[in-house]
Amino acid sequence: MIVNSQDHKSRHMYPLLRNKVSVNIPVYNHDNLQEDVWKLLSGDKDDFLIYDRCGRLTSHLGLPYSILTFPHVEKSIIQAYCNSICGNCSFEVILSRYRPVLKQNILVKTTTSKK
Repeated sequence: MIVNSQDHKSRHMYPLLRNKVSVNIPVYNHDNLQEDVWKLLSGDKDDFLIYDRCGRLTSHLGLPYSILTFPHVEKSIIQAYCNSICGNCSFEVILSRYRPVLKQNILVKTTTSKK
C-alpha cells in the first residue's frame, strides 16, 4: 500500500501517483481533516514500513535506505515474507514446508521484473 502525503501539493497530485502504480497496489489518499497517517506511524516522506503476515512492523526504512536502486527494501520484504524475523509465528509451521518454493518464486519474480 502507498500512503500519499497529507500536504496540499501531494493531495493535488494524487491522480498522477495513482496512474503511475499498478492497479493491484492500493494508494491511500487522506484529506487534511483526517489524522496524518505518517505521524501516527512515526514515518516520513519516502519511508517504507514493512509488516509481516501477522501485522507486526518488521522494518522501517528511511532515506537513503528507502531508495529503490539499493537492495534494502527488497531484502526487507523478502525477509518479512519468508522468515519469522519478529519471533514466534503461528503460521511458521505451515509455511516451513513451502518456504523454499515461496522464496524461489519471489526471487524469480523480483529479478525478472527489473528488466
